[in-house]
Amino acid sequence: MFPCVNFLFPEKVCNSDEMPNAFKIYWMLHNITLILSVCITIIYWAILHNESMPVDPNNILIHACNCVFMFLDLIIVAYPVRIWHVLQPITFGLVYCIFSVIYYAADGTDRFGRPYIYNVLDWNEPGKA
Repeated sequence: MFPCVNFLFPEKVCNSDEMPNAFKIYWMLHNITLILSVCITIIYWAILHNESMPVDPNNILIHACNCVFMFLDLIIVAYPVRIWHVLQPITFGLVYCIFSVIYYAADGTDRFGRPYIYNVLDWNEPGKA
Protein backbone atom coordinates (compact mmCIF):
# COMPACT_ATOMS: atom_id res chain seq x y z
CA MET A 1 0.00 0.00 0.00
CA PHE A 2 1.17 3.53 -0.77
CA PRO A 3 1.89 5.21 2.60
CA CYS A 4 0.29 8.60 3.16
CA VAL A 5 -1.37 10.71 5.79
CA ASN A 6 -5.16 10.60 5.48
CA PHE A 7 -5.74 14.31 6.01
CA LEU A 8 -3.47 15.20 3.07
CA PHE A 9 -4.81 12.86 0.38
CA PRO A 10 -8.19 11.43 -0.55
CA GLU A 11 -9.06 7.87 0.52
CA LYS A 12 -8.59 6.67 -3.07
CA VAL A 13 -4.89 7.62 -2.92
CA CYS A 14 -4.27 6.33 0.60
CA ASN A 15 -5.88 2.95 -0.03
CA SER A 16 -4.22 2.36 -3.38
CA ASP A 17 -1.54 -0.26 -3.96
CA GLU A 18 -0.06 1.78 -6.81
CA MET A 19 1.45 5.23 -6.78
CA PRO A 20 -0.82 7.77 -8.57
CA ASN A 21 0.36 9.04 -11.96
CA ALA A 22 0.62 12.62 -10.67
CA PHE A 23 3.11 11.42 -8.03
CA LYS A 24 5.09 9.48 -10.66
CA ILE A 25 5.32 12.58 -12.85
CA TYR A 26 6.40 14.69 -9.87
CA TRP A 27 9.05 12.14 -8.93
CA MET A 28 10.37 12.00 -12.51
CA LEU A 29 10.57 15.80 -12.70
CA HIS A 30 12.31 15.87 -9.32
CA ASN A 31 14.90 13.32 -10.52
CA ILE A 32 15.58 15.38 -13.65
CA THR A 33 15.77 18.65 -11.71
CA LEU A 34 18.14 17.23 -9.11
CA ILE A 35 20.74 16.12 -11.66
CA LEU A 36 20.14 19.14 -13.90
CA SER A 37 20.79 21.56 -11.03
CA VAL A 38 24.20 19.98 -10.43
CA CYS A 39 25.00 20.01 -14.17
CA ILE A 40 23.97 23.67 -14.49
CA THR A 41 26.19 24.66 -11.58
CA ILE A 42 29.22 22.76 -12.88
CA ILE A 43 28.83 23.85 -16.51
CA TYR A 44 28.14 27.48 -15.66
CA TRP A 45 31.05 28.00 -13.26
CA ALA A 46 33.54 25.79 -15.16
CA ILE A 47 32.76 26.74 -18.78
CA LEU A 48 30.37 29.64 -19.23
CA HIS A 49 31.35 32.11 -16.51
CA ASN A 50 34.11 34.54 -17.39
CA GLU A 51 35.62 37.64 -15.80
CA SER A 52 33.23 39.97 -17.67
CA MET A 53 30.24 38.43 -15.86
CA PRO A 54 29.51 39.78 -12.40
CA VAL A 55 29.41 37.49 -9.40
CA ASP A 56 26.31 39.07 -7.90
CA PRO A 57 23.54 37.64 -5.68
CA ASN A 58 21.31 36.91 -8.69
CA ASN A 59 24.07 34.94 -10.42
CA ILE A 60 24.83 32.98 -7.25
CA LEU A 61 21.15 32.22 -6.62
CA ILE A 62 20.58 30.96 -10.16
CA HIS A 63 23.81 29.05 -10.71
CA ALA A 64 24.83 27.83 -7.26
CA CYS A 65 22.11 27.92 -4.62
CA ASN A 66 19.72 25.81 -6.69
CA CYS A 67 22.23 22.95 -6.59
CA VAL A 68 22.71 23.34 -2.83
CA PHE A 69 18.94 23.41 -2.17
CA MET A 70 18.30 20.37 -4.36
CA PHE A 71 21.07 18.44 -2.62
CA LEU A 72 19.63 19.38 0.79
CA ASP A 73 16.21 18.29 -0.41
CA LEU A 74 17.63 14.92 -1.48
CA ILE A 75 19.22 14.42 1.93
CA ILE A 76 16.17 15.54 3.93
CA VAL A 77 13.50 13.71 1.92
CA ALA A 78 15.68 10.61 1.34
CA TYR A 79 14.13 9.44 -1.93
CA PRO A 80 15.30 5.98 -2.94
CA VAL A 81 17.55 6.11 -6.01
CA ARG A 82 17.22 3.49 -8.73
CA ILE A 83 18.87 3.02 -12.15
CA TRP A 84 15.74 4.37 -13.89
CA HIS A 85 16.16 7.62 -11.93
CA VAL A 86 19.57 8.11 -13.57
CA LEU A 87 18.22 7.39 -17.05
CA GLN A 88 15.54 10.09 -16.78
CA PRO A 89 18.01 13.03 -16.61
CA ILE A 90 20.19 11.46 -19.32
CA THR A 91 17.13 11.20 -21.57
CA PHE A 92 16.24 14.82 -20.80
CA GLY A 93 19.81 15.89 -21.68
CA LEU A 94 19.68 14.06 -25.00
CA VAL A 95 16.29 15.60 -25.82
CA TYR A 96 17.68 19.05 -24.96
CA CYS A 97 20.71 18.43 -27.18
CA ILE A 98 18.46 17.39 -30.08
CA PHE A 99 16.34 20.48 -29.44
CA SER A 100 19.41 22.73 -29.61
CA VAL A 101 20.40 21.18 -32.97
CA ILE A 102 16.88 21.74 -34.33
CA TYR A 103 16.92 25.29 -32.89
CA TYR A 104 20.18 25.95 -34.76
CA ALA A 105 18.95 24.32 -38.00
CA ALA A 106 15.75 26.40 -37.87
CA ASP A 107 17.85 29.61 -37.63
CA GLY A 108 16.80 30.32 -34.05
CA THR A 109 18.56 33.17 -32.30
CA ASP A 110 18.94 34.33 -28.73
CA ARG A 111 17.99 37.82 -27.54
CA PHE A 112 21.30 39.17 -28.89
CA GLY A 113 20.80 37.67 -32.36
CA ARG A 114 23.36 34.88 -31.91
CA PRO A 115 22.48 31.51 -33.52
CA TYR A 116 22.71 29.50 -30.30
CA ILE A 117 21.13 29.27 -26.88
CA TYR A 118 24.43 29.16 -24.97
CA ASN A 119 27.92 29.68 -26.38
CA VAL A 120 28.85 26.06 -25.59
CA LEU A 121 25.98 24.99 -27.87
CA ASP A 122 27.22 26.88 -30.94
CA TRP A 123 26.67 24.35 -33.70
CA ASN A 124 28.80 26.44 -36.09
CA GLU A 125 31.61 24.58 -34.29
CA PRO A 126 30.14 21.06 -33.82
CA GLY A 127 33.27 19.62 -32.20
CA LYS A 128 33.15 22.23 -29.47
CA ALA A 129 29.39 21.91 -28.99
